[in-house]
Amino acid sequence: MRVSPCCGTKGRSHGTRRLLCTHCGQTWRPRPKRRGRKKKRTRASLAESVMDGNSSLRGIARKRKASHEKIRRRFHASLKVWLSRQIPPQIPEKKYLIAVLDAVWFKLGRKKKPYTSFVVLLRPLDEQYAAVALIHTIPGRETKRNWEKVINKLPKEAQGRILAVVSDGFTGLIGIAEKRGWHFQWCHVHIKRRMSELRGLRKLPGRRIRRRITKLLYIFLETADEKKSQRALAEIRKLFASPDCPRSIPPRLSGVVKRSQLFRTYRTVPELNLPISTNSAENINSQIKRRLSTMRGLRSAKSLTYWLSVIYKSTKPVRCRGYKNTKKYHQISVS
Repeated sequence: MRVSPCCGTKGRSHGTRRLLCTHCGQTWRPRPKRRGRKKKRTRASLAESVMDGNSSLRGIARKRKASHEKIRRRFHASLKVWLSRQIPPQIPEKKYLIAVLDAVWFKLGRKKKPYTSFVVLLRPLDEQYAAVALIHTIPGRETKRNWEKVINKLPKEAQGRILAVVSDGFTGLIGIAEKRGWHFQWCHVHIKRRMSELRGLRKLPGRRIRRRITKLLYIFLETADEKKSQRALAEIRKLFASPDCPRSIPPRLSGVVKRSQLFRTYRTVPELNLPISTNSAENINSQIKRRLSTMRGLRSAKSLTYWLSVIYKSTKPVRCRGYKNTKKYHQISVS
């Protein structure tokens, strides 16, 4: 016989499913049933539909004719299950690495304080995919000091294996790369995009010079002939000094003249097979922006940090071709 929970005395059978206390006469059930409604098994399908698509919780609530709060609770429960099945990114184990760096900033809260999200991708020399090594948020704008904090977040062993950095030309990163002995490759897409904005689509003043600078800039960036590249750069400098050159162009493209060698690092060290753009990091930034736009923004830095950790854990390796692979890819596509 079992001991009663009330008096600690022996109990005896009382019907088929209950026991009776021999001291006070109370009955109890040795294997009590769980009270309340049975809990439904939490599935990852709801989180998967939201994270992999552009669905919003408000839209799902409207479609299912349920309250937004109910769908929100179900989503966060589903998100835990979905995250448990995701394999978080791992830093590549191969010896030497290329780092692709980029940042995107947000304004949060009632006072619209700026917060910057720093993205670090690491790619082995002989591979075409880069792993998301770090997504870190810091209050404030993009500064050299903040970039140093982010890079120091990487394991010391991984920092020692980095040979080159690809970025959008932020001067603080250029100084960090020089200090650490890393090669620096300036993103071509950023400078081409800036030139296309300066060239314009309308009949702006100095239209002929704008077109000529654009043509020379493409030659300087892309040609394999070093002498041809230097001739194009010398002509760009002459056009900048010309009185007919629009005043908006020289200051916006000053990096081409002052730090011209950083745009052709991929040619000076071809053995590294450097990418010539930060498109892989921009891809991660676009995922972050799309996620936040679907959620109609965030209210606090805590929620931003949480969602960035979710994006980091669920992000798969991103395609990041070197210039040699890009050249082969375009040749195959054209043929």
